[in-house]
Amino acid sequence: MHDEDALLARARAGDREAFAALAAAHREAVYRAAWWILRDQDDALDVTQEALLRAFRFLPGFDGRASFRTWARRIATNVALDRQARRRRDRADALPEEDVVSDPRDEEVGEALERQERRRLVREAIETLPPAQRAAVLLRDVEGLSYEEIAGALEIPRGTVMSRLFYGRATLKKRLAWLFGGEPARAGGQEDAA
Repeated sequence: MHDEDALLARARAGDREAFAALAAAHREAVYRAAWWILRDQDDALDVTQEALLRAFRFLPGFDGRASFRTWARRIATNVALDRQARRRRDRADALPEEDVVSDPRDEEVGEALERQERRRLVREAIETLPPAQRAAVLLRDVEGLSYEEIAGALEIPRGTVMSRLFYGRATLKKRLAWLFGGEPARAGGQEDAA
């Protein structure tokens, strides 16, 4: 971390090579934050670039309360959520259908298709969550961040992270119960908006 602190100090002083080293060290984490929201490689790469450009531009205002990695991931999360909202407005179907050519008689293929369909349904259910809940669920349950890291990334109190996770998971449980052997989900709108 000492090397990163030195790079950060140099980058704040205007050293572009130091910032490039910081960006290279955290590019993959920034990309993953964008990819889990957008689920599109090209969009995630674009968001990664935009997030790192914003980080460079706003580096003088970075207060250091969170790590550079957490701060850059937060920027990427916000940019990705904005892009996803625009994408939804621009087209009716946010999730492209995945084309799979296979022999339905093949049991292994059938099992693979079933797993793929379950993943698609879970992904669709996550995408129906309000953006704040979706970000918390993705950062915790997919990326594995701690409550403190999520709070830092989203600039919210730890209690708010816990609340968003609770309501997001409860909504997913209701919507997906039928998929995993429970009661059928009710059709309708957003149950929670924490």
